[in-house]
Amino acid sequence: MDCKHFVNLIPEVLLLDPEDQTIEETVMEEFDQHFEECENCRKIFDFIGLIDSTLISQSDMIFGGKDDFGLDDNRMKILHPLRQVSLTLRKNKEFNKAIPILEFLIGIGDKPLANYLFLALGYTNIGDFDKALSTLRKADLQDVTEFDVLIRFAQAFSDCGGHEESRKLYEKCYELDPENKYVMCNLGSAYTECREFEAAEALLSKTIDLYPSDPDIYTVYHNLAVLYYETERMELAIEMIDKSYEISPEHPDIIRTREIIHNRAKGKPVILYLT
Repeated sequence: MDCKHFVNLIPEVLLLDPEDQTIEETVMEEFDQHFEECENCRKIFDFIGLIDSTLISQSDMIFGGKDDFGLDDNRMKILHPLRQVSLTLRKNKEFNKAIPILEFLIGIGDKPLANYLFLALGYTNIGDFDKALSTLRKADLQDVTEFDVLIRFAQAFSDCGGHEESRKLYEKCYELDPENKYVMCNLGSAYTECREFEAAEALLSKTIDLYPSDPDIYTVYHNLAVLYYETERMELAIEMIDKSYEISPEHPDIIRTREIIHNRAKGKPVILYLT
């Protein structure tokens, strides 16, 4: 018995009346055998068994689109509560616990973009950046135009090292909202990661011109400092990182970057690199 067949039978097994043998004995034997052999299916079965049956019929548990997955009624009954469990875990920032559920949902054909995004966040959260990146690359973002979706995927790609993909998505966000300071700052950083230094400097400088007194401007100064460091303009790098440090002296990234830049300027060996 494969996983898809197993998950189709879970509602019948959970609701099985011992007096009404609606499932053939040989099928139950196969079900039990698969339960013993497949750890992932065992977790899914246990999750479903703990969920109040009233959740099964609540259509508002669906996120990420319609129920048009070509799945039969039994499997749809499973998807509703599984999505709810996944959603609850994600709201609690327990991304790593959501990993087996999201893997299972995607594996049986339930593939809204949210599943790919949060599975990738789960992998990133446990430090498995290769899996996070490969998961994000499976999401079909070609026709996506919603700003909120694009920016979340852009950040997710950046977090696991997919800087080229991140740059392209931030560029789409920039087209939709060309004066969004968050987008400008992060697109500038993405340009630096992709070694497009002129574009990075122009955009980050523009951000400072537009938002000189913004409380988060220290992030832009920090990103400019990294850019100047990468292009070996050390005086400018020191000027920018010191401005950033003046505004936010306790930020760990700024402390680390400042130490690296000042050590490099003094001719000390630098073991850690910024990009």
